[in-house]
Amino acid sequence: MKKTVMFLALILLLLSPAFAKIYQVPSAFIATIQGGINVAKDGDTVLVMPGTYYENINFKGKNILLTSNFIFGQDTNAIHNTIIDGKDTASVVIFNSKEGPSSIILGFTVRHGWNSAGGGILCYDSSPRITYNIIKENVASSFFWPGASVGGGIFCYNSSAIIEYNSIIGNLSLSEDGEIFAAGGGVFCGGKGFPVIRYNLIAFNQSKFNLDFIKLGTGGGIFNAESSVANIYNNTIVGNYADESGGGIYIWNFVPGTKIFNNIVAFNSEGVSVQYSPGYTFRPELTYNDFWENENGNFVGFTSDVGDTTWGFNLNGTPCDSLYNIIRDPLFADTANFDFHLLANSPCIDAGDPKSPLDPDSTIADIGAFYYPHTPTFVKDDDHNTPKRFELSQNYPNPFNPVTTIPFTVYGSQFMVHSPIHTTLKVYNILGQLVRTLVDEEKTPGKYEINWDGNDDSGKDVGSGIYFYQLRTRDYTDTKKMVLLR
Repeated sequence: MKKTVMFLALILLLLSPAFAKIYQVPSAFIATIQGGINVAKDGDTVLVMPGTYYENINFKGKNILLTSNFIFGQDTNAIHNTIIDGKDTASVVIFNSKEGPSSIILGFTVRHGWNSAGGGILCYDSSPRITYNIIKENVASSFFWPGASVGGGIFCYNSSAIIEYNSIIGNLSLSEDGEIFAAGGGVFCGGKGFPVIRYNLIAFNQSKFNLDFIKLGTGGGIFNAESSVANIYNNTIVGNYADESGGGIYIWNFVPGTKIFNNIVAFNSEGVSVQYSPGYTFRPELTYNDFWENENGNFVGFTSDVGDTTWGFNLNGTPCDSLYNIIRDPLFADTANFDFHLLANSPCIDAGDPKSPLDPDSTIADIGAFYYPHTPTFVKDDDHNTPKRFELSQNYPNPFNPVTTIPFTVYGSQFMVHSPIHTTLKVYNILGQLVRTLVDEEKTPGKYEINWDGNDDSGKDVGSGIYFYQLRTRDYTDTKKMVLLR
C-alpha cells in the first residue's frame, strides 16, 4: 500500500489532547482490552501489547485510539501478533454509541467473530475509523434466528465509517434455512451515510446460502445499499464469491452519489453488479477501474457503454471504455502466495484517475490498493558520486524537554552544486494541525541543525505528546516522529 504517505495521513488524524493519557494493556491494573476502554476518556490512547486477547469489545461511545505497537514504526508484525479473537460468540468489535472518526481501531488482527450482522466489526449509527487491521475468518449468520446475515467482516448501518488500509480476507455471510438473504461477505454498508472504503485488500470473502439449490448471496466483497452513498476507491478486490450476484461489488442505492474508481476487481464470481429499478434506484459512478476474469461477467446492470473498450485509449495507450475502465490482467506479483502488488509491466500503473492524489513517488495514481514505486532517476554528484537528495535525521534528544535539535542535509548535484533549493521544515501535532514552521526558505547544499523549543508559531508552549516533523522540497518529503514530555 502507499505506505509512507498513507501512514502519515493516518497518524496526523489521531487524537491527542495536551492532557490525554495512555493506558497500556496488560498492565498492573488493566488485564483486558475492554478494561482499558472502560477507564479511558475522550482523547486517551489504549495501547495493547502483542498477544492474543479472547474478547468481544465495545467502544461505548468513547473518542479514543485503540492501537497496537504498529503505531511505532509501521511494523506489520505488530498487526499479525496483536490479535482480538471473538471466540465465535459475538461481534469482535462494536461501535453502537454514535462514535465518530476520533474513535479509531488501528493495527490489530480481528478474527473469529460471529453475529447476524458484523461478525468482525459492527458499526451501527456510528462512524469510526477502521485502519491498518487484518479482519479475517469472521462470520455473519443468524442460524438460530431467521433474518438476514450481513457483513461477515464489517457491518455499517447509518454510518460514515472510514475503512482504510485493511486486509479483509476470508470472511463469510451465510444465510441459513428460513432467512431472507446474505450480503456483504467482506463489507456491508446500508441505511444512510457516507462511508469511505479505500486502500483495502478485500479478498476471498463469501456471501451464500447454506443450501446448494437456493442462491441468495449478494456482494461477496462489498455490498452497498439504500441511501448509503459510498466512496469506494483504490481497493484490490479479488477472489470473492456471491452465489446470486455481485461477487466483487453489489450496489443497490436509492439515492445518487456512490463512486467506484481506481479499483482492481479480478477473479471474483462476478465483477460489479447494480440492482437497477427505473425511477428510484441509481447506478454508481464507475471510472478508472480494472476488471479482469470475473467468472460470470465484469459488469451486470450497467449500460452497454460500460466495458466497451473499443471506445478509445487511456493515457497509457491501453484500450478503455468511455469511463476509462480497462479490462486487462493486472499482473499481480505472486497470486499463488497471495501477493497482490503490481509487477513493473502492470497496466494498472499510472492508470488511475489523474485527479486523484498522486502516489508517494509523485506519479499518477495507480489502480488498486498497492502502488508500484517508480525508481527515481538521479543526477550524479561530481564530487561524491551520490544522487541529488535530502536527508532528514532523527531529532535529539528524543523524548525531550524543553528543546530538541533536528538535523538535516541538502546534497548538491552535478549541475546544481551550489544552487539553492526551496525547503520547508514543519512540525505537526497528530491531529494534522500545523504547530510550528521552522524552515521556509531557499537552502544551498550543506548540513543543517534546527532547534525546536516546544513552542507554536504564536510563541505558546504546546503540551506533552507525539509530534511529527516533516522536511519537504519539490521532489522530496520525509517525516519523523518525536515526543515532548513536559
